[in-house]
Amino acid sequence: MITIQNKRKLAIINNWVKFDLTLLLCVLILPLINLNIPFIGVIDDGICLYFLIAVLFKFKRYSLTNKSITTIVMIYFLYSFFLLLYNTLPLTSYIQVFITSKFLFVFYYFGLKSKIYKYQFFKIFIRIFSILFILSIVINVLYFIVPNLYIRSNQDVRGINGITIGGIFFSRTVYSGYLVFCIILLLNIKQHVNKLFLFIYKYKLQITCLCLLFLLLTFTRKDILFGILIIVFFLSFKIKSKFRPFYQFGCIALIFIVPFLTDRLFGEINQQTFTEDQVRTQIFFSGLKVFNYYAPFGSGPGTFGSIMSIQYQNVYRELDIAERIYLGFDQAYGPIFDVFIISLLAEYGLGIIIIIAFFLTIQKAKFNYLSVTPFINVRMTKNLLLFYIAFASISVPILINGVGLFIIAILAILTNSKIRL
Repeated sequence: MITIQNKRKLAIINNWVKFDLTLLLCVLILPLINLNIPFIGVIDDGICLYFLIAVLFKFKRYSLTNKSITTIVMIYFLYSFFLLLYNTLPLTSYIQVFITSKFLFVFYYFGLKSKIYKYQFFKIFIRIFSILFILSIVINVLYFIVPNLYIRSNQDVRGINGITIGGIFFSRTVYSGYLVFCIILLLNIKQHVNKLFLFIYKYKLQITCLCLLFLLLTFTRKDILFGILIIVFFLSFKIKSKFRPFYQFGCIALIFIVPFLTDRLFGEINQQTFTEDQVRTQIFFSGLKVFNYYAPFGSGPGTFGSIMSIQYQNVYRELDIAERIYLGFDQAYGPIFDVFIISLLAEYGLGIIIIIAFFLTIQKAKFNYLSVTPFINVRMTKNLLLFYIAFASISVPILINGVGLFIIAILAILTNSKIRL
């Protein structure tokens, strides 16, 4: 029997789960709201600061089962401060270490939660995620019925008559990442969910197809291709028949076909994007230039492509990098928004191996089977989410934007911890 005391504990845990999910939704949505309110743009930083403080206060009482993760994180911070001192960098670079490390604060905050918390998290999370999806359907329809409802500018000829959908986020890039996230969860959801969310499990296939349709209407190249690859690969490994090897061979062949599909589907956009005069291409080669000049350690946090590099322009000027790369941008994540992995490579040099090792360790870490197994296929979900982070980091700042931090939180929930209560 469930005692009154246990009911009270469960109620407290549910309240904490709702509070934490609200914070994650604020990190995901608030930076996208175009309001002339000064503090809106830094609310996500404030929330991550709260995560950091909470972890520091409770860190001594908790411990991760996998000690390798903590060791790698310590090495990462030591290396970051070594770069700050070695390159004699200003205060803004210290702030950049905090900004770049957001994903670590989120991971520890959720990874060190109790097993009961993680079980309740998924129950409430799936419900909220369903509500967001339904609201997005309504908003997507309004995009076409009332095109001027939310004014969007598509200067790269994307969309149907210039219209691309953004769901409840009013951003096609964030919404496309959310849809990929939905597809991964839907493909791995288990029958136990049927008892809690009959609609989701009963119409799982139809909802997945609807997600794919919406993904196409965002006209976001990387997420469309990744979404299709996920579905094809998932089905090829789930099919149990004598023809399974042929399906898997088809998946491998699809990897080589993707570049041709991209050219056929997005040829006109690609012609505008991949040229020598296009800023994304210049950022890429400038990043390699910085990496080569400051090899092997890197130029240091807050010096190239990151948010604080706009305040510290010594590296740009020293290497005679075009001003259009770091001036005149109104991006929330710095001028490197489109080639994020290059920013890490330029600033951290070979130290980027530490960040890669962090995610590889997560992939090999024990899973939270008892906490979340009733809801999803843990191993497949974890691998697909990690694969998406690696894939998306080529073109977007996935480790510090809302979608990426949400994914990091889910990975933390899936990673095992010793805390029971």
